[in-house]
Amino acid sequence: MSGLPAGWATAAIRELCTLENGRAFKPSDWTERGLPIVRIQNLNNAGASFNRFAGEIAERYRLRGGELLFAWSGTPGTSFGAHVWRGGDAVLNQHIFRVDFNDSVVEKRFFRHAINQKLEELIDVAHGGVGLRHVTKGVFEGTEVLVPPLPEQKRIADKLDALLARVDACRERLDRVPGILKRFRQSVLAAATSGELTRDWREERGIELQWNQLTVGDVIERIEAGINVQCEERPPEADEQGLVKISAVTWGRYDDDESKTLPTTREVP
Repeated sequence: MSGLPAGWATAAIRELCTLENGRAFKPSDWTERGLPIVRIQNLNNAGASFNRFAGEIAERYRLRGGELLFAWSGTPGTSFGAHVWRGGDAVLNQHIFRVDFNDSVVEKRFFRHAINQKLEELIDVAHGGVGLRHVTKGVFEGTEVLVPPLPEQKRIADKLDALLARVDACRERLDRVPGILKRFRQSVLAAATSGELTRDWREERGIELQWNQLTVGDVIERIEAGINVQCEERPPEADEQGLVKISAVTWGRYDDDESKTLPTTREVP
């Protein structure tokens, strides 16, 4: 590849490491005690529970902690990817490669980032359907990555770790926003319907109002349930009748794009 910085090279993954696939554990192998079985969900979710194994296990399936792993099967967007095993002694489940490499040539953190940078490319050529796909060993080994000199790999990994830590922190804050907005909305509605929201306005104008507490049944004359019919999953045209779904009014306003179209043969009572 031309245009690379001095000292950089392009290498296929097979030139940098060897791969060891995990063992296909059966449910009958699981035990209450023993070594944790590292599955893909344990790599993607630190809170996921472990199955365990207490039998004899070949050394090629053992993990000691700090190994680079690559999950090569599952759902695109959630399952695939390179991870560093942060736990202690464990055994490796199928659908995960242990990536063994010479750390005098490749820095572990950099290698992980280099592999993950190729995920979209790998998923595009993965076998299987939309929901469940897998990357073959040959395809993974043949994938090319850029390899800078080892000191530069370490500097790049340090920079990426710092930047991605900030990204994760931002994501955690954003994940809390929906709950905060929901609580704020409820508090505003409570203030509005109790008179607190307009208390200052009334006091400035010397208005004294007596609020009455009523039940919903005191003010509603009639409630009509909606109909349940099969419709076309598209918004209605101007000359068609539509069916309002819950999602069309979820946010306190009507969204016509979330409505469905009633069939022309259906008469609305």
